This record gives sequence, C-alpha cells and structure tokens, in this order.
Amino acid sequence: MILERGTVLAIDEHCVWVRVLRKSACGSCGSQSECGTSVIDRLMGARGTEIRVRRDMSDAVAIGDDVEIGIADDAVLKASAIGYGLPLLGLVVGSVVGSGLDISGSDTYSMLGGFAGLFGGWICARLVGHSAMSSSEPRLVSVVSRELKATNLL
Repeated sequence: MILERGTVLAIDEHCVWVRVLRKSACGSCGSQSECGTSVIDRLMGARGTEIRVRRDMSDAVAIGDDVEIGIADDAVLKASAIGYGLPLLGLVVGSVVGSGLDISGSDTYSMLGGFAGLFGGWICARLVGHSAMSSSEPRLVSVVSRELKATNLL
C-alpha cells in the first residue's frame, strides 16, 4: 500500500477532504545548488493537492487532524496500464491498419491511422479508467495526530 500524510480540511457525511503536500525530490539531490528546478521549487513554495477520501462511519476525524491515507499498489499499476497502455496500443494498431490501407506507398494513411488509434485509445482509457478505478479509491488508514483546540485546554 502506498501511504501519504495529509491534513483534514473538511468533513462530509461520507468523505473527508485531505490536503496532501506534494514533495519534490530536490531535497535529496546532490546537484540542487546548480539546478534550476530546485530554485523554482523553492520560489513556488509548498504546493498542496486536495484529495477526497471515502471514510467509514467508525473513522473519528476532526478538521485539522493529520491523517495517513493509502491506496493499494495494484491500483497504481492498473491505472498506469490503462492510462498508458490503451493509447499506445491504439497508436500501434491504428498505424498498422493505416499502413495496410495505403496503396500509394506514402506514410500519410499510417500517420492518420496512428493519430486516430491514439485518440481512440485515449477515449477507451477514459471510459475504462473511470469504471475500473472506482473500486480503487484512496482510503483513510489512520489518524497520525490531533490538533489541540483552545476549547479543550480550558
């Protein structure tokens, strides 16, 4: 399972909205002082992504809690195979079909078939991806720490 920490922003009846800070690999890189990407990353500051996480009614969370969310490893592999594999397969099949239709010896039909196959593969990836990934949503794993409220201290 791939785990990530975030902060609870909002709580819905069935979902929790969590802000996860995107991390850069620049901190562990030995060339960060000479790299333009590292400079841009420092200037842009911390960037966050808001993720909707489905929760069970037994998950006791509050706004401001630091939580750990997770997604199954096979979900990431499945998403990569669908998102990259289907358009690539469409490109190859479209190019081969276009090449077979071309009687003039030019590559025009092959290119057009490749573009059509790529677009068709992208459409298929979008359609298949939504239905296949609905069962692989991120879930709330644990509450890491609770924010102390001023009202609890009085």
